[in-house]
Amino acid sequence: MNRKLLTILALLLCFYAGKRFSDFEHRPIVVEIRNTHAPRGVQTAEHQEAIALVPLDAQYPEYTTVSEAIFSALRAVDANPSAQYYEWAGTIIRLADGKYSFSEPETDFIGDEVGFRRAHPAGSSIVGGYHTHPCLPHHDVEYFSPQDLVLPIFMHKIAVMGDFCTGNIHVFIPGDQPDVEHPPGDQDDIWMTKGRIMGKFTNRTGPAPL
Repeated sequence: MNRKLLTILALLLCFYAGKRFSDFEHRPIVVEIRNTHAPRGVQTAEHQEAIALVPLDAQYPEYTTVSEAIFSALRAVDANPSAQYYEWAGTIIRLADGKYSFSEPETDFIGDEVGFRRAHPAGSSIVGGYHTHPCLPHHDVEYFSPQDLVLPIFMHKIAVMGDFCTGNIHVFIPGDQPDVEHPPGDQDDIWMTKGRIMGKFTNRTGPAPL
């Protein structure tokens, strides 16, 4: 399936999701859907056996600002030995006392696709979603894909992406209108953006070791 057709299907799904916005808290979020290319040289079964979610000091650690929660969420991904091989994702949460937190990072053990649950404490609310892009060849790792932007544009939530090619944290906030960007050599007329760069979350940049 080519990228234009994939984008059209995603927009149709977005339109349907927008009509059912009231059901948002009860439906799974798919953060990233692209052409599936497994990481080259990675034995998925071996990594699945070794994988373990990063243990947190508490299920929902508290932070004063949303920026602190974003940095901590992506660093929790980076702490996992398999972080560079798969996409990981989770939610950024505003707790009932006004502080911020994040859900434990999850993965589907795929290099360029991930979905996650929206578990969060009673009385809290979801303010955004975070996910990572491993540094894979033939992928626009530094860019939010059109599917990534479903969250801020249609759900009015913050989209956060950490890319393992540069170590940068990319943020797209509802209402942002950055310039249209096209990755080098990309011939498809598809709107993409790197969003805002708010810092770095890792020093492990570049392709994952084989």
